[in-house]
Amino acid sequence: MANGKRLFRIYLSILFSLWIALCCSIPTYGQQSQIDSLTSLIDLASDPVAKGDLLISLAKLYARKDVAKYRELIDEAQRIPQYSSIKSNAERIAFHYANMHYHLNEYEEAKSDFYNLLENKDLDSTLVSLTNYKLGNLLRKEGRNDKAIQHLLVANDINKKNKDKLSEASVNIVLGIIHKQTRQYPKALEFYSAAFEIYKEYDQKVNMSTCVLNMANVYMRQDSLDKALETYESALDLANKTERDADLLAYIYGNLSNLYSEKKDYKNGLDYALQSYEIRKDLAGAKEKLNSLIGIASNQKSLGQMEESMKTIHQALGIADSVEGITQELENLYSLKSKIHKHRDECSAALTSINKYLTYHDSLTDIELDKQALDLNKKYETSQKENEIALLKTQKEKDLIKLNSAKTRNIGLTLGLILFSSLLFWVYKLLQNTKVQNQIISNSLEEKDILLREIHHRVKNNLQFISSLLGLQSEHIDDEKALEALQGGQDRVQSMALIHQNLYQEDNLTGVPVQAYFIKLIQNLFDSYNIRPELIKLELEIDKLNLDVDTVIPLGLILNELVSNSLKYAFPDGRPGVIRVLLFEENSVLNLIVEDTGIGIDEETKKLLGKSFGYRLIHVFKNQLKAELNITSTQGTKVAMGINKYIKQELIQSNV
Repeated sequence: MANGKRLFRIYLSILFSLWIALCCSIPTYGQQSQIDSLTSLIDLASDPVAKGDLLISLAKLYARKDVAKYRELIDEAQRIPQYSSIKSNAERIAFHYANMHYHLNEYEEAKSDFYNLLENKDLDSTLVSLTNYKLGNLLRKEGRNDKAIQHLLVANDINKKNKDKLSEASVNIVLGIIHKQTRQYPKALEFYSAAFEIYKEYDQKVNMSTCVLNMANVYMRQDSLDKALETYESALDLANKTERDADLLAYIYGNLSNLYSEKKDYKNGLDYALQSYEIRKDLAGAKEKLNSLIGIASNQKSLGQMEESMKTIHQALGIADSVEGITQELENLYSLKSKIHKHRDECSAALTSINKYLTYHDSLTDIELDKQALDLNKKYETSQKENEIALLKTQKEKDLIKLNSAKTRNIGLTLGLILFSSLLFWVYKLLQNTKVQNQIISNSLEEKDILLREIHHRVKNNLQFISSLLGLQSEHIDDEKALEALQGGQDRVQSMALIHQNLYQEDNLTGVPVQAYFIKLIQNLFDSYNIRPELIKLELEIDKLNLDVDTVIPLGLILNELVSNSLKYAFPDGRPGVIRVLLFEENSVLNLIVEDTGIGIDEETKKLLGKSFGYRLIHVFKNQLKAELNITSTQGTKVAMGINKYIKQELIQSNV
């Protein structure tokens, strides 16, 4: 009988080994098939240790898809004393409990459990690697990238020693994500490529496709749209060559939809958004469904399908009621909704949607400010505790000196020591008072920073509201000159709103990064006049200067007028061409040049310029900036302005 049990255990071990070999060597072996096979083996298992191993192996397959089932299987393994009493098995179970907290987004509990595991100096190296990998990913999600990278590099050192290439590839993907999020794009591509080569060696096409998808996302962030499209199609091709992973396909389709929308190919954008939603509607979480519906609604609106777009928006808002943490998505939905109401001349509904949009937009800003304030408070509390400890140590040392001196000195020295102690106490009180005063000043500066940021924020909101009202008003005006004047006024208001947006969003409250501001301003003008990028190309050469508000406001309005004139008059009848904008500092003169390859202007038109409102506006600001203006027309029109009165700002970090 004993021999029969022993033979059965050997047979079960062989079966288990064969199953593991199959899972590792056949990449197309379905996860459900693995679950069914393991469940059958668990039912057959009589050896408690083998059964515990099988339960943990099955639990891993449920970690992402069903956390409740994951916990149930870990608990069952924990309740087998012959299995859980073995030290290495107890450590594996502890790791999976920590991993369960991770998948439930209970990050504090997960961190505590992972760090407790790492305190065990005899922990198996594979488990040390896995724990550091999980900690790195967790800290990345919390935005603590430096600490995350430390843990990930420890994990990869172990993986290389163990020659565990697949684990090394997983770490490389997370390192790629961190470098992508911090805009270190070449480094991100390097990590994704390294992971891809490992997965290629093992012919794991789903993971290869995931790597290529991440590379395409990097190209999108770099605005290399053609390269991104080619890479997304490669990811899709790889995903289709193996067992189709529904989540992966939905992500690829969603990213392709965003790319085609960016290229203004809204038909393809809509097709891919619909394909993404078709997969997600029965399988994915509410937030993923919501993102697919936003893509559908946006493309429907751009294609002029206003009724369909509004229906999709209402469908998305219905889902949004059951989802938390979707402020960004709600901002996008109400922005779309306001534009559709505006198109339908539904002014009241449009204003209601605009107010909703601004509410969620402000909420995102407040969340960021709260996060900054929390980080600052943590740093302050840590610093204060360190100061208190240092003061206590100093005081203790002084007390010891006094005690030793009292034993050896005479009465005269004792009297001198008392006098010295009195002086020291007076200095200490003076330092304490100074510290309190410094803290009061620091708090006052922080309050002023917050107030100044709030002022810029509200000014920007008011200017955007005025711009929206002008846009709504223009829908009811038939006179072309009045319509042109309204649009010009809307563009001027928007150019000033952009300045205040920069001031409250950036850490610098006193100056504006002129390069980013010019790019946003000119792009808004291209959108305002419905200019197709393939028709009129834009070339920018803008120095990275930080200018004060009194310089940037007139400079932005001058640029607004010059670029608007080129877009309106330089390229009649759909004529293609180029607009070039340069801003550079040379010999203490700020040079602004706006030139186009359009039809140019003759001498008679030049004489009439002085009567136009735009030219008079430019002339007023030219005098304000003590600038020299030169207009030439050879192959197109070139306006050059040399500005003598301008103020540069150093980048001053806000205390908020």
